[in-house]
Amino acid sequence: PDMHRIRTVVVRSSVPPGAPNRTGSPRRTWQQQLAAGLQTRRYQTKSNKMPKAEWNGVVIAEASADQVQHVEGNVYFPPSAIKKEYFQASSHTSVCGWKGLCNYYTVEVNGKKNENAAWYYATPKDAAKNIAGHVAFWKGVKVTE
Repeated sequence: PDMHRIRTVVVRSSVPPGAPNRTGSPRRTWQQQLAAGLQTRRYQTKSNKMPKAEWNGVVIAEASADQVQHVEGNVYFPPSAIKKEYFQASSHTSVCGWKGLCNYYTVEVNGKKNENAAWYYATPKDAAKNIAGHVAFWKGVKVTE
């Protein structure tokens, strides 16, 4: 069946922050624009693809295209899409200025650990409410759509 996906795209300007824009006022940083709702564009695409995340030869997350969120080039999978047997909570945290406190998971597949390879925002700031609890990946985890 055809699935529809709403994708949020971040549009960046070639004008540096603080430099005057076409109207003569200083340009906001892309984070300020995103937080103000001035920088996202939503459009629909049709897709039959199932985004998935793989590590060490095993699929560790998979969801339909309409269930994932796209933010800053990362695919965020809903909590129900991850295979929990491969995830261990990590004590590592970081902070994003517009998304908030970030928590991490260590991924373990077939006895091999990938420390802090998955992250999520349990209670993100309002600008990132759409990714609350969703999980994204890095550190060699292959995400395909």
